[in-house]
Amino acid sequence: MYYLLGWNASLTAKDEHENTPLHVAVIHNLEFGDLRSVKEMLIRGASRDAKNKDGLRPITEIARMKDSRCDQYDNDDHSEEAKAAREQKKTR
Repeated sequence: MYYLLGWNASLTAKDEHENTPLHVAVIHNLEFGDLRSVKEMLIRGASRDAKNKDGLRPITEIARMKDSRCDQYDNDDHSEEAKAAREQKKTR
């Protein structure tokens, strides 16, 4: 990821699911417990509000994950979609 950022890769690009690089970094980096690339993208201006095909923002992806390491992040977002994702997480 740092290599791509070093070459000024677009932070607004989207894949076939309309995920931005920030969506992808959140999903994959939380699995490994390393959020450095997520932080770097946010510092460089990646949009926290970009929604994918399912209408989910990167912070909502965090809230949906079952890993307890995410609890400190998902509670910072008070949007309706994050609240719904947290409620869904509680019922699982």
